[in-house]
Amino acid sequence: MQEIENLPPVSSVIKEFGLLRDGRRAKCLGQNFLLNPSLLRKIVLSAGDLTNNVVIEVGAGAGSLTREILKQRPGRLVVIEKDNACVQAITPLLLLANNIAPNSMQIFNEDVLTFDFDVVKKDALANHYKIKIIANLPYNIGTKVLLNFLHNFDNDTVEQMVLMFQKEVADRILAAPGTKHFGRLSVLAQYLTKCERVMTLSPGAFTPPPKVYSSLVRFVPNEKADLSLVHTISRITNAVFQARRKMLRNGLLALFPPDKVSALLRDLSISEERRPETLSVSDFVELAKLVQAQLGELHV
Repeated sequence: MQEIENLPPVSSVIKEFGLLRDGRRAKCLGQNFLLNPSLLRKIVLSAGDLTNNVVIEVGAGAGSLTREILKQRPGRLVVIEKDNACVQAITPLLLLANNIAPNSMQIFNEDVLTFDFDVVKKDALANHYKIKIIANLPYNIGTKVLLNFLHNFDNDTVEQMVLMFQKEVADRILAAPGTKHFGRLSVLAQYLTKCERVMTLSPGAFTPPPKVYSSLVRFVPNEKADLSLVHTISRITNAVFQARRKMLRNGLLALFPPDKVSALLRDLSISEERRPETLSVSDFVELAKLVQAQLGELHV
């Protein structure tokens, strides 16, 4: 989409719409703008061919990543942006994209944590597209957004997610059992997807520079995952990792009576004295299966 090159540079857009405003807006919304064209292109290309996808971008900010996505000509681009000033800043991209290909781009001025993704799912199905999610997530909601995606998207609809997080969050997503970062996020992400780190960026890559490093993580849905277990796995891992330094039994007592905890762990040949981080992802999956077989689904 060569026409994008004729638009004002993103740095000018940031100034025009006051998106930094002495840094207060950026701090409030967790926005750190990535402006390097080479890095932006690498992020978008890491999601593969977009021509047969509905692409969702979360937190478009000044539109730097949005521009790169449009250059790859997605089947349709859906932007979810909460901030009114940012919506105004990327409106020229909306007009340009839809002038070239009608209805090829849509902006929702909404909070991603309360957004009804069924609207996008129905649109994707109607056009025989699958969804890809590409986003430089605001640091302050990155974990919540990922958990929301993991709870609400199925592998029949989502083909891939490419998401930028604070490096510490990426470390938790990718952590192996027995390590200090292994927890609820690790279990859910690694059961439901094949996830891998694509690259890590220094603070200097962003404007304004954050105080931490960032990592881009790619998620490909695990087609063998039983999606009916998601809520139960989430409840169990949330309970036990809140007491991660205590015995597994202690965390499970928040969900089940003592005799039931003993029976569940005995049936799985898991010691009650083990710490949660020593269990594998498959251990938590088997525990969730047993709980559902005996007690039904545990809703979040």
